[in-house]
Amino acid sequence: MKKNNKVLFVFDLDSTIIQISGEELAFESLKDQSKKNEIYNLYPRFTWRECCQILLQELKNQNTSLDELKSIIQSNSLNPGMAELFNLLNQNKEKVDLILVTGANVISASWLLEKFGLVKLFKEIISHPAKISDKCLIETESYHKNHECLVCERDMCKKDIVKKFIEAGLNEGQIMTTVQQHRYQVMILFLQG
Repeated sequence: MKKNNKVLFVFDLDSTIIQISGEELAFESLKDQSKKNEIYNLYPRFTWRECCQILLQELKNQNTSLDELKSIIQSNSLNPGMAELFNLLNQNKEKVDLILVTGANVISASWLLEKFGLVKLFKEIISHPAKISDKCLIETESYHKNHECLVCERDMCKKDIVKKFIEAGLNEGQIMTTVQQHRYQVMILFLQG
């Protein structure tokens, strides 16, 4: 029995689905804006995830609650045209699979997808692991410990993630291995702002 071909849509979150990174909104909520510049100046010596981890600690130090942080992150807006695109993809969900590959942490990414009613559309959310923490609101870990790519952040290579996702489909028989017939045509939506 021949499997139906599907189009795989790979989305980034910040500046693609949403207008502003959730972290940028959180930076704006710092009471002491000089801390914002101090943390920004750590980049690129530190990864963006590490800088955001310091931000989360600063927010905790200024007594920001987890609910307040969620509200800040969910104050974001979809980029123009995204609501229509997701409506169209939802209408054709038997023909498409969607995955989210984002440098955000899995908790804030989930909060945003939840706000826009998109959670069920995505087959997988691939992001930095995270857990709720009394110490710093959200504690994050690197997705990758290190990788060879010279383009991506050293703690997350999106190219490697997409490649392994597709290869895993090959190993599970989800993607046909003949040259003429592939389970997926890949549409990668990483818009750079």
